[in-house]
Formats: sequence, structure tokens, C-alpha cells
Amino acid sequence: MAAFLSGAALFWRRGLALTKPVFPNTKLGATAALALVHMAYQIAATRGDKFVYVAVAMLAVAVTLEALGRRRSRVAQRSPHPPDLPHAY
Repeated sequence: MAAFLSGAALFWRRGLALTKPVFPNTKLGATAALALVHMAYQIAATRGDKFVYVAVAMLAVAVTLEALGRRRSRVAQRSPHPPDLPHAY
């Protein structure tokens, strides 16, 4: 744990700089929720073998969501008209 904390203290800025281009539009709440889900999974995985199947399902969901996001992005780029934005009244 001491080595992890020492490494985190020394390299957090570099890690943040490398992470921002990968997740440019991600909100802090979503990132924190993902970290909590991962932590809960790691704790539960040490207590049973069935969590391997849960991990495979999580990976499948993540890949599906990424594919849907990329498809929406491609459709939005091909669209000649910008999407309707809500007006502030």
C-alpha cells in the first residue's frame, strides 16, 4: 500500500494528462461511479468464482455502449443539419 501511495503521489499529474485525451467528455460523477463499481467487483471477486461471468457481462456491456456511442457520433458527423438544442427562455 505504501508503494501504491508513493507512486500515486509522484505520478498523478502525468496520469491525469494521459487520461484526459482518452475520456475528454466524461463527467467526474460517472468516473467515480465506475471506480466504485470496480472496487465492489474486486472485493466480491475474491469471494467467489461466479464473478468471472459477471466480468464477461460487464465487458460485453462496455463494448456495446462504446459501439453505440461511436455509431451516434458517425451519424451526427454525417448529418447536414446540427441537432436541435434546447433554447433558454
